Amino acid sequence: GPINDVYLYRKLIDMGVSDYLVKPLGREVMAQVFSKILIERLGAQNSRLIACIGTKGGVGSSSVSQLIASVSSSGLGQKTIILDAAGGWSYLSVAMGGESVTTLHEVARASLSSDKDAFNRMIVSVTDKLSFLGTGAESLMDDTVTAESFETIVNRLMQTYPVVVIDLSAASIEIRRAILARANDVVVVTTPTLPALRSARGLLQETRTIRGGTDVGLHVILN
Repeated sequence: GPINDVYLYRKLIDMGVSDYLVKPLGREVMAQVFSKILIERLGAQNSRLIACIGTKGGVGSSSVSQLIASVSSSGLGQKTIILDAAGGWSYLSVAMGGESVTTLHEVARASLSSDKDAFNRMIVSVTDKLSFLGTGAESLMDDTVTAESFETIVNRLMQTYPVVVIDLSAASIEIRRAILARANDVVVVTTPTLPALRSARGLLQETRTIRGGTDVGLHVILN
């Protein structure tokens, strides 16, 4: 539009508008804006989002997500990052041989900031190809971030990492729904027991519905 109105800008952004541009506009500016929006929504070219979810506690979905990240980085040579959506209940940092250095709330704020160094300090390197997001410093009873804020984190990571692995085993329902809908691959982990298999059947059907009725990218691991 022709007017630089900050109040209108805030209202439009709250409604979900991606950007606010003031005339006159050149081709280069428009190209930069469109490329920025596409990267935020879809990730960098060929970036892949992999989500792991268990049919119940104790089936090993966290271990499987860590194994996928390890194979992606060391076996396939892909620059990979893994993150846990569990907030204060996450033990990913310990499992990866590091420490929790931040919270999901802090990472979400940093994702919206132009300070790349602050965001990068929240990422812990394991090898040249493998990193993890050092969350888990929250109190156990703290409220977690919203699905929208969590997706902001994912969008920021997908701008840099060709493979992003998310452990959804202890995520909130809204975060699970949001990530299951957009992940390139969903790995459902279960065990060969009647309760776990019954839950797996229900989870697979609900995941298909969330993903538009398709089985594409939907995988089952019997642990």
